[in-house]
Amino acid sequence: MARARISFNPLDFAGEYVLQAWSRRNDMTEEQCNGFFQFTHITACSYIESLLSHYLVSVISEPTIVLRKAKGFAERTTKWQDGDEVKVDVELENRAVQRLLEQFETDLNGAPFARLISFHTTILGRSLSDIVGPSLYARVNGLVAIRNVLAHGRPVYVDLVSDPGGSKSLVPEANFDAHPLKSVFQALASDGLYDPANARSGPLVDSLRHIYREEVVRYFWDATRQVADIYIQLGAEQGFIDAKHFQRLPPLPA
Repeated sequence: MARARISFNPLDFAGEYVLQAWSRRNDMTEEQCNGFFQFTHITACSYIESLLSHYLVSVISEPTIVLRKAKGFAERTTKWQDGDEVKVDVELENRAVQRLLEQFETDLNGAPFARLISFHTTILGRSLSDIVGPSLYARVNGLVAIRNVLAHGRPVYVDLVSDPGGSKSLVPEANFDAHPLKSVFQALASDGLYDPANARSGPLVDSLRHIYREEVVRYFWDATRQVADIYIQLGAEQGFIDAKHFQRLPPLPA
């Protein structure tokens, strides 16, 4: 039975919306702006997942199609220890590989980020960190952590601990140890966008809503665009991505 598939990527609609809303952010209430920034974080993370999935599927799709269409595989034999020769079921061998590739493709189209990273290493023999570098990889991990909290409706919280300075007040646990957003603040601190010392002495709400700061939103959005540039160029050089027509996220002006 003949089969085909038509589709579109819902992220095709997101870039222009984010850009237009970004230009009007100063006219929004604080609640509206925070909601928009949440959407922006989630969109940026979704874009990375979509890009990686598209690239990995493109790498394995042609071998899958070739195997699916192939017939009449060449016979071969194997020899046992006692010298007996037997014919190998070459059809079974090749169909096994075909089914594995088809299952990979199915799984890639619905895989969460952690499984995408695992598939990435299996298919390419290189990790995401190998390709984008440890600094950009840390930013991607931070973005994924933000998405996991926001998209799944988890509380955004700050733990309060005794003041290391000796006062009787409780202060934010500024290193975010054992916190779902630890990777976020590690990445931000490494690039000068978060200072634990300032967090301990500043208003509590600043720590609580740090991921809603405009420069933080742009920081992770720009990380997504940098990852996209790397993979689109890589995919284009390898013949897997049409760089001229691949949907990119727009830059967010200061």
